[in-house]
Amino acid sequence: MKKFLVVVGWLLLAGFAISQEKDLVINASQINYDKEKNLIEAVGSVEASYKDFKVSGEHLVYHTDTKTLFLDQGFDFRYGEVRIAGQVLDYRIKEGEGKAEKVQVAYKNVDLDGLALSFDREKINLIAAHFTTCGLGYPHYRISAAECVLYPKIGWVVAYWGLLWLGNIPTIPVPAYIYDVEAEKRGRRNVLPIPSVGVNDEDGLYISENLAWNIRRDLNGTLNINYMSKKGWGGGVETNYIVNDFNKGNVRIYGNPKDNYWGGLTHNYSFGEELKAKSADYLLQVLPSYRQFELETLLSYRERINYQRVSQLPSFTLTMREGYLGDIRLDGSVSAGLVSEEGSGFSLGRFRGVGEFSVPVYKNSLGTLTPILSLDGTYYTEKAAWLKSMGKIRWEKDWSANFQTFAGYSHYFSLSGTSPFWFELYRFNPNDTVNLGLVSSLFNSQVGVEAVYNIPQLTPYDLDFLFKIGLHCYNIAITYRAMRNEFNLGVSLN
Repeated sequence: MKKFLVVVGWLLLAGFAISQEKDLVINASQINYDKEKNLIEAVGSVEASYKDFKVSGEHLVYHTDTKTLFLDQGFDFRYGEVRIAGQVLDYRIKEGEGKAEKVQVAYKNVDLDGLALSFDREKINLIAAHFTTCGLGYPHYRISAAECVLYPKIGWVVAYWGLLWLGNIPTIPVPAYIYDVEAEKRGRRNVLPIPSVGVNDEDGLYISENLAWNIRRDLNGTLNINYMSKKGWGGGVETNYIVNDFNKGNVRIYGNPKDNYWGGLTHNYSFGEELKAKSADYLLQVLPSYRQFELETLLSYRERINYQRVSQLPSFTLTMREGYLGDIRLDGSVSAGLVSEEGSGFSLGRFRGVGEFSVPVYKNSLGTLTPILSLDGTYYTEKAAWLKSMGKIRWEKDWSANFQTFAGYSHYFSLSGTSPFWFELYRFNPNDTVNLGLVSSLFNSQVGVEAVYNIPQLTPYDLDFLFKIGLHCYNIAITYRAMRNEFNLGVSLN
């Protein structure tokens, strides 16, 4: 008959109290206590638990003086959403720290293995490791690395000095790679370290590769290397920093032989109520959760906006999302800054206010109909102004979980003045427009189409196609904007 031991009670009966371990419980087929050596040995179908962790195996030794668990005939260790399995485990229960050998680690959709492991409640370090999210015994892709670090609390896996394998074929060296388990909630997609390929009128055919680097969670970034047929080799580096949950930023610098250098700093301070992401206004877009208010500070030098080189030294934008006046939703922003544009040669102070009022007026089995009023005013220091008011109406319908359609119509009620900047006038369309779109899903794949036509001429203004070919563990994403002559191909993870 299987014996049962509650360590505190058993030790008190033996005349040796360790009240600090009152939550430690051990079950086993056979349990022996050696008082002289200060150890407890458990053999056969061993299970031990302490507060929020559980461990099982065939042979366990507990050292009562050092408060250490040692398993040497295989183990299965679990806490939270982390599961660690391997051959040998040495775990200090008071410190919550341990070491293990020949291990496999499972965390949500992430699988890792390594020759050796050290861990605590903040991070798990694996040496000579492999990482994948494929979930198959023979994964479609994996990254082998000198070291992998899992941060369970923030949902990050960081691989250092690795190599990307597609099946059994080694492909691309990976100095560092960051996988974010919560990427979609944060408005991002995890991408494989495979170059992105595309073409547009400005750059010609291009190929771009981003290599991640990481010092710690609050200081990381990417190193970019690219080639453009019209501009030659180029690249740059970006740094992402996190001060706290409300203050985050990005610093970047890039260059190539034709455009010389450009870069900038963006700092975001967010506050107010945390809001959940709503359906996207653009096809297949990933939206993050966000705070209701955000103040963006931007310092930029010759960064490209709509194919123009623009500097903003500085610019401040305060954004409000999902404010309500009764049933009327209000989204808006105010901004102020000094803007310089190389193409037009203007350097002006720029002040802008934008407000959008919307309220669903009709919602039933045929869909949702939402009228929108948009007010947009921009003032420039040379007494120029560009004022616009627009009415829109948008219809959306989810026919099923796999098929959605939408349509819209827009009309300018008033339009006066113009912008002196070319980047603001890029593809500006004063006509009435009608837009039609659909998103269809089949298994893990999606297709999205959106067409915008000028009224009454019925000439095309935009025609965008987006495809996501969903494979078992990664996706091939294709974007083609026909009227802009832009094409891009990339690979992201499920």
